[in-house]
Amino acid sequence: MAKKNKGNIQKTLLLRGDIYKKQGNISAAKEEYQKAVFYNINMKAAQDALASVE
Repeated sequence: MAKKNKGNIQKTLLLRGDIYKKQGNISAAKEEYQKAVFYNINMKAAQDALASVE
């Protein structure tokens, strides 16, 4: 159960980052992407998203 919740957190953070990015709030998007990478360093989508705002 905990592993599934961890995956949901990563996806939620990635989605929140995407929303912030679309709103033009790059600093907030970067924070959310960084959190997603923190929870899973191997999450390629989060790594790519983070790279897109750096």
